[in-house]
Amino acid sequence: MKDELEDFEPLGLRTNDLMALFSFIPTLQFHFLGEGFICVDSKDDRMPMRALVSKCRYDELGGVK
Repeated sequence: MKDELEDFEPLGLRTNDLMALFSFIPTLQFHFLGEGFICVDSKDDRMPMRALVSKCRYDELGGVK
């Protein structure tokens, strides 16, 4: 297992959507698949879950000033 994350593209996820992922399962594992997709897996055997989050064009439009 690596100690550092490799660089990845910007990820835009609404705060409520991110909070919703953690509301059911306290520990999640994120996999950056490339091609604009992120896979989120639960590591809790009592609540198996896999979510696929896709990046959209909106994420690339710029930053907040």
